[in-house]
Amino acid sequence: MAWVALAWFCSVPASALVYADRPAPVSQDDLDRLVAPIALYPDPLLGHVLAASTYPAEVGDAVRFMEEHDGLRGQELAMEIRNKGWEPNVAALLQFPTVLALMRDNADWVRQLGDLVLREETAVLDTVQTLRGLALAQGSLRTSRQQSVYTSGDIVTILPANPRDICVPVYDASTVYGAWWLPDKPPLSWRPKRQGPRVHDMLSAGISFAPCNTLAAASYVSTSPDWENRRLSMTGRGVTGIWEHDRTHRRDVPYPTAAVRARFEPNGPGTDSGIRRAPKGASGVTIIRPKTDPQPEESR
Repeated sequence: MAWVALAWFCSVPASALVYADRPAPVSQDDLDRLVAPIALYPDPLLGHVLAASTYPAEVGDAVRFMEEHDGLRGQELAMEIRNKGWEPNVAALLQFPTVLALMRDNADWVRQLGDLVLREETAVLDTVQTLRGLALAQGSLRTSRQQSVYTSGDIVTILPANPRDICVPVYDASTVYGAWWLPDKPPLSWRPKRQGPRVHDMLSAGISFAPCNTLAAASYVSTSPDWENRRLSMTGRGVTGIWEHDRTHRRDVPYPTAAVRARFEPNGPGTDSGIRRAPKGASGVTIIRPKTDPQPEESR
């Protein structure tokens, strides 16, 4: 039951889980499987989902709030949540009931995805690019009325067709990239329980779209991947820099490894600001190339 999983987020004490000090490396298979359901989200929404997943308890709160305030949008929503104190990336998702429904129905996936972001942020973003390359080669990912797809070398960028509105793509992650290469470890495949006229027939269309919503009304921050340096970039209150996980919003959900705990627990070197200015001269990283050799068409 989704409610049971969400309750787990807030109720399990840190002492109840024991993590090895030397955990096994994250496998590429696990990265593929966990990232596939959101790899084709437009960059501004993808950034919010990745950052918000590191705060699973607050995601649970947001889910419950929206179930109690179904239909609340825009400035009315912003006014209603202004005193909640949620992390801004979590608050941003309140404008997207389809995304919150995905997270509500798959709470364990949210926790695993957030743990991956904390452990291997660069590898997560590399995997997004790998999967986008496969979707291009498959013909599933393309420019449409809802989104614009751009390619530059090995980098695939997805932006809203209208900068003011973001449409949530809905797709079957086990087919949109081609035949899934690990039949015994399929990715999460999910579709909304209530399908409107714009969320339908995913298999024939490849990608369909839930209704579009304005992003900024509830959070006043923007978070998107910095593809050149393979990290999340966040802008808020006139400051742009590297997104940093804020441990004060993690609540009692344990960190996945000793190394991650050391970064963010009170005596560690972590920061509580949420934004850290980018260092000068930051270098890029090696890009993981797609598993096939796509011939993407430059889209505008």
